[in-house]
Amino acid sequence: MSKEIDESDRPWQSYHTVYTNAKAGMDGVDKEKVQKIVYEMSKGSKYFENEERKDAYIKQKIENMRAQCEKLTEMDISHYQMVADKRMVELEAARDLSKTWLHVDMDAFYAAVETLADPSLKGKPMAVGGMSMISTANYEKYDHNFIAASLDEAYLDITEICKERSASSEEIAGELRKDIYEGTGLTCSAGVAPNLLLAKVLWLSLATL
Repeated sequence: MSKEIDESDRPWQSYHTVYTNAKAGMDGVDKEKVQKIVYEMSKGSKYFENEERKDAYIKQKIENMRAQCEKLTEMDISHYQMVADKRMVELEAARDLSKTWLHVDMDAFYAAVETLADPSLKGKPMAVGGMSMISTANYEKYDHNFIAASLDEAYLDITEICKERSASSEEIAGELRKDIYEGTGLTCSAGVAPNLLLAKVLWLSLATL
């Protein structure tokens, strides 16, 4: 009989950061080892302490919700089910699928930029960062069809350009990727959908294949 491992025996397993999330190219990586290293190197930092506070808050919130659920009667559950069903109908009626949004994200952006600057890094395992790093940028708003999500990520409303050029969203996405590569030598991935959230979800599903 296998012995169930208490979470307190492996605290790093409940410590999640952007650096330990599944990303494209992470196949075959020992994720538990990565989690443990990040956990040990983060202990004692202000960020770590803040993450612990947030984790404790979330756990308490979950416990409170469980306690509330246990008090629900069959009549309560039936009532809330009706409320949820009504809300779903309202949302379905208001859903707008007339737009075409493109979510574009540069592939391994920081590493790719470093490799362009130093071609000897090509094909070698590497990471770009530091023990304390903040990357940010300010964007001048010049196009209402463009939303900058981060330094290497953006959303573009390509609805009108698809109509004007009688082009498919796939063609526009392919043209954008081609122009970026020819202009910078960098590659990017793109997801297309009727809204920003679905475009991001589609990009994620493609990026992790």
